[in-house]
Amino acid sequence: MLSAAVLSAEEAERIGLVQRVAPDEDLAAEARGLAAKMAEASPAVLAAAKRALRRGAQASVAEAPSGFKVATKVSTLGGGAGE
Repeated sequence: MLSAAVLSAEEAERIGLVQRVAPDEDLAAEARGLAAKMAEASPAVLAAAKRALRRGAQASVAEAPSGFKVATKVSTLGGGAGE
């Protein structure tokens, strides 16, 4: 994500950026199925997950969990075409 590299859907799935890839013709059904699973979950659990996602999106690198900091340091030390 930070390198701005364009990934195929299959590559995004392989590296864990997305959970599942669906063909265009199955996309609406897959989305409805995921929404149904989410609707079955506890409202308190869904609210906690949403809060965690919002906090993570708004956090600075200094506030990030230590595993993220380590991964960030490793990726920046690795160099690459974009650096």
